Amino acid sequence: MAEFKLDFAGIGIAKSGTTWLAACLKQYPGFSPPSLMKRVNPRTMVKSKRLRDLRFAINRFLQSNAVTRFLRKVLSKLRVGEMVLRLFQKNEKAAAAPPMPAETRAWLVQTYPEDNERLGAFLGRDLSHWNR
Repeated sequence: MAEFKLDFAGIGIAKSGTTWLAACLKQYPGFSPPSLMKRVNPRTMVKSKRLRDLRFAINRFLQSNAVTRFLRKVLSKLRVGEMVLRLFQKNEKAAAAPPMPAETRAWLVQTYPEDNERLGAFLGRDLSHWNR
């Protein structure tokens, strides 16, 4: 199977839109996008702001000049970075997104009802709850 490449820089007005994309995807019937159900960039909050600030200070220090870049290479060979990364990941906890303000939701429902219906028809899903 040929490699799938899209030249987004070469897309002009005549080639833009979903019709053009659908035509391109028909050429590659085995193409499957990655799962959309997996959270790629989940929202997190830090437990300790001091530890978060230390993380940013370390990153700035290790990227500042040639000597510290050399130090970064040495530390990576000792696998210190993996241990530090685990420590910083333990400093994060999952957080829920803040609730949408009622006036924002009302504006969205008023502005996009037809678009939501068309999207629901395109996806084959019932999105009527978006317009309530």
